Amino acid sequence: MGADERGQDAGAPGPTGAPPGPAGVAAPAGREHVAPGGGDHLFRMELVISRVLQIGVLVSAAVVAIGLLLLLIRGHSGYPRQGFPTTLAGVAAGVGQARPYAIIATGLLLLILTPVLRVAVGLVAFVLERDSTFVTVTGYVLAVLILSFFLGRSGW
Repeated sequence: MGADERGQDAGAPGPTGAPPGPAGVAAPAGREHVAPGGGDHLFRMELVISRVLQIGVLVSAAVVAIGLLLLLIRGHSGYPRQGFPTTLAGVAAGVGQARPYAIIATGLLLLILTPVLRVAVGLVAFVLERDSTFVTVTGYVLAVLILSFFLGRSGW
């Protein structure tokens, strides 16, 4: 194995003494003894979860930017007298009509839903690992998040 761009041997253990992960990067400290043969699986799970967060933030930022650009080009929100959509149906209808405020609201909704999706992905990962403790805790957190959306919508 050759040296990487930092001049370190790509096959050598990382600074934590852990075996190298993808592209010679050492696994996070404490992850090298997770389970026999399961450390790589946990590292992949963490990568998937981090990708979900990254993609969610980037997509929501892009949608908000499109809405802002449309607002600058048109010079108005698409709604009369400082109005804006206040329901999911209103946002969906506004997006269908390419109204800038509705597009911005969609980006903000995507940003709000990103951590909820992260919890859902974590739940699936814990189910696949058959980790009943974390399935229970993560399932409870996901249920509370979803319930809070419905209770918030009802004004309770």
